Amino acid sequence: MEEMIMFRMCELIAQEIIEKGGTTVSTSGIRPINGYAVALEGYEQKIPIEEFDSTVVDAYCKQNKIQLDILNTFLGGWVNKGVVYLDVVRVENGYFTAKSLAVQNHQQAFYDLLEETEIFI
Repeated sequence: MEEMIMFRMCELIAQEIIEKGGTTVSTSGIRPINGYAVALEGYEQKIPIEEFDSTVVDAYCKQNKIQLDILNTFLGGWVNKGVVYLDVVRVENGYFTAKSLAVQNHQQAFYDLLEETEIFI
C-alpha cells in the first residue's frame, strides 16, 4: 500500500515538473513556499524530456531515500532546454546561508522559492 502511495506521488511530481516547469517537494508531499533551494553536489540526474515519466521520479526517490528523508531536504525537479533535472535540494531560510551552501556544493545558482527566480552566483 505504501509503495502504491509513493508511486502515485511520483506521478503527480512528474506531472508538475512537466506542466509547471519545476517543483520542490518532500517525499511526504510538503512543498516549501519560501526560502532558498540549493542543489547538493553529487545527486544531479539529467533526463531527456522525452524519456521522463513517473518511473524515473520513483527510481530517483528510491535511490536517494536516505538523503531525501533528512529535515529541510527535498526533491527538486525542473526543465531546461528539453532536459529534466532532478536533484536533492536543501531549503535554507537565509540568503547568505543558501549562497554559502551553493558555493560549497559547486553550484552556479540557487532558487528563491518565494520570488520564483534563480539567483546566479
